[in-house]
Amino acid sequence: MIVTTLIVVLLVLLTVAVISLFAMMGELANRTAEHADHGSGSVGDGPAYPLEETRVGEPAAGLPSTFKKGPGVVVIFSTSCRACGILAPAAAGFFSDYPVNLLGVLVTTAGDANGADFVAKHRLDALPVVVDVQGDLATSVFGIASSPAAVAVGADGTILGGVAFTSYSSLTRWFDEVLGPEPVLDPDPLALPLLPGRKA
Repeated sequence: MIVTTLIVVLLVLLTVAVISLFAMMGELANRTAEHADHGSGSVGDGPAYPLEETRVGEPAAGLPSTFKKGPGVVVIFSTSCRACGILAPAAAGFFSDYPVNLLGVLVTTAGDANGADFVAKHRLDALPVVVDVQGDLATSVFGIASSPAAVAVGADGTILGGVAFTSYSSLTRWFDEVLGPEPVLDPDPLALPLLPGRKA
């Protein structure tokens, strides 16, 4: 009798804990949605947060052959990331306007079909993009399992740093800090126009 009562009490406590957890997740999702600006590809305007797990100083060996060569940036999105779904549609416009060499975009996903759907839905197919099943490439090359994230790669192929970001303006500030006031330009100067005040 005591064992049955104890089991019932534990099940009730577990049920309350699960309901509370889902309520907190719903509240967090609502707060994120309140701050999201779907038109500009922004989930807020906080800073870009350094990702300590990034393999800074190591070579970025193993990047897909479809990625551009030279120094620049790799962006990591995930199909299961709500912020990625807000930021991804603005990626092509941002990288066509901001003069930095986008080496490529990794879309981490549980399966190829989810990744292909994400790429199509968010119009990423105009960029050098690779669907990264299970995030194996992002973790093996950069040590990163977070998204949305950006990784800077130097001229010698060395990883310079990685950040989680919530807006393209925070990413721009990080580019200026890591890459310097003169961005890493696309090797093809006709591919990306320069912003006013920036020199080739």
